[in-house]
Amino acid sequence: PVTGKTIREGALDRADVLVVPGGKSVQEAKMLGEAGREKVRSFLKAGGGYIGTCAGCCLLMESSKCHPGMLGAIPFKFSKDIGGHADLLVGFNSRATALAGIKKGKRRVRYSGGPILLPSMPVDEAEIEIVGYYASDVNQESKPRVSFAGHPAAIAGTYGKGRIFAFSVHPEYDVDDHDLIKGAFRYVTGRETEWDYPQRKPGMNAIGVVADDSMGTETAKTIGEVLREGRYDLVPINAGDVASGILRRLDTIVAPDGAGSASPDSGLWGANTAKTKEFMDHGGKVFSWGAAAKHAAKQDGRTMECADGRAAFAAAAACKTRWTKPAAATLPAGAAKKVAIYCDKGGANYSVLTMLALSPRFDVEIVDAADVRSGALDGCDMLLQPGGSCRAQHLALGPDGEAAIARYVRSGGSYYGICAGAFLATQTNKTDPEYARMGLVPFKDDKPEHYRGWGPAAVSLTAAGRKFFRSSPDKREVMYWGGPVLVPGDPVPDARIDVLATYGGQLLNTSSSKPVKPMFGKAAFLAGTVGAGRIFISCPHPEKSEKDFDIVADAIRFLTGEAPETAGKDKRPGAKPVFYLTSRNKEKARQFAFKLLADDSIDLRVGSEIDMNALPHVEAVYVADRNDVTAADKKKLEWFRSRGGEVVEL
Repeated sequence: PVTGKTIREGALDRADVLVVPGGKSVQEAKMLGEAGREKVRSFLKAGGGYIGTCAGCCLLMESSKCHPGMLGAIPFKFSKDIGGHADLLVGFNSRATALAGIKKGKRRVRYSGGPILLPSMPVDEAEIEIVGYYASDVNQESKPRVSFAGHPAAIAGTYGKGRIFAFSVHPEYDVDDHDLIKGAFRYVTGRETEWDYPQRKPGMNAIGVVADDSMGTETAKTIGEVLREGRYDLVPINAGDVASGILRRLDTIVAPDGAGSASPDSGLWGANTAKTKEFMDHGGKVFSWGAAAKHAAKQDGRTMECADGRAAFAAAAACKTRWTKPAAATLPAGAAKKVAIYCDKGGANYSVLTMLALSPRFDVEIVDAADVRSGALDGCDMLLQPGGSCRAQHLALGPDGEAAIARYVRSGGSYYGICAGAFLATQTNKTDPEYARMGLVPFKDDKPEHYRGWGPAAVSLTAAGRKFFRSSPDKREVMYWGGPVLVPGDPVPDARIDVLATYGGQLLNTSSSKPVKPMFGKAAFLAGTVGAGRIFISCPHPEKSEKDFDIVADAIRFLTGEAPETAGKDKRPGAKPVFYLTSRNKEKARQFAFKLLADDSIDLRVGSEIDMNALPHVEAVYVADRNDVTAADKKKLEWFRSRGGEVVEL
């Protein structure tokens, strides 16, 4: 680890490659100073290598009014039209294969506000070529922006005798994209680079490491040493992770000395103070040292101050926490609300299933299309129609199933539709009649674009939404995953529907180079009555992140009169961490809800595909149905088994 100061003092004299990560390129340039920037340029000219991601790519570019002090080492300038956060489609060309061994073709890579590189004046001693380009767009602002498609996303070449490989995206975010980083090292060093991932061993504590901002070289060295030892299950966490509920998965936390951990809005404190204190209330421990420890002590006196980083990690690893169970809610006999959750071809929702199955206020029944047709909704207080594939749900239910849902709602039942389930409740768009809908609400999708994109989408509450949602800010970002973008349709005589929130930005297509219609100002959440029943339509996916569970709770309260008082299940000390590969199968969903969830000896992570980022932190993978294991999943499971992981077919 190096800083601007150590680079100015000659740290690159002992290096072969300089890696400059994402963050803020202007701050990176400022920390280097002109003397440091000249050191980097001299290092490259003399034969050094440079790998940059996002801000590290920006730092190579031509300076501008908004980006002063850049290195000016590549013939590209900034575009003003950047912004947004999503997994974008990036195409790598034959030159990426020839230079770095990166497979030619398109793939999803994390984008987080990186640069669009516009060609500029030639740079002396630089020979740079484009090896990757954007094949899709993202835009979360209300104003239109130019298309990303076709602009460079990765470049490679020489500067003097040195070699450069830079990405404007973040291939380091996802283990599935680490071959791109390996390719960059292959190009700049001329040799193959292999690395291993520490694998959790049975009985290890899951230790969250706050990694919000600059740590300083000494802290970075300590963490690097600890990682190489492979004796700890370290999980990097930031403010967003904490907001999304990651503390439920951890045994202990280490807050390292450094500017990030000591800032008022660090991962553990600021807006996340209540979650951190709840973690401590349940018996979790926070270990810290240096400036971070002093800051943490002001927030909560239970933080454990350690002499240094090694002491903090050793204490976190050895800590035996005593989990304190929250007080259980007491309800009158028979007071639980009966909820049916649809689980069949085209739909499954394990997030809301978890919330409701863990709450004594709800009696959960899992139904499939055949159950719906045979009257399973009779006596239910709510039907949850989940995300997935609207067309698959439509075909599975058939006319009789959809008619049963319509009768159920109009006779007094409640319907909660998420994404595909939201599509299902709307009207058929006459331009695409094959995508049939139930027509419960007087809205339709502006155009049925199932491939519109994914990523956090801005939403803005309407006057009706401010009354409906109890504590939601007027503007927020909610995860969007190709759901409907609703506009008024034909009147429905027995429907009284309010628009609760509209899209506050334009999320362009992130899986195709073809742009889609703007989302700005179109409906994202609806609620109201249909006949004697109630309906809530959720086009985005607030259930995918704990920070948005208040939306889910308010929706369920509106539909049933009760709200789930628990967001999820906390890990008990010593619980075996397990990844559960889900299935859209009713019986497997029941097994999850009533067997696995109730088992305190296991700590569940859930997904519809194997998550390579999760595998190093679990001891076993439970497969609900071998028919749901894809070829890609099989390769990941083979890797997991080779590392000592256990695979269990349920």
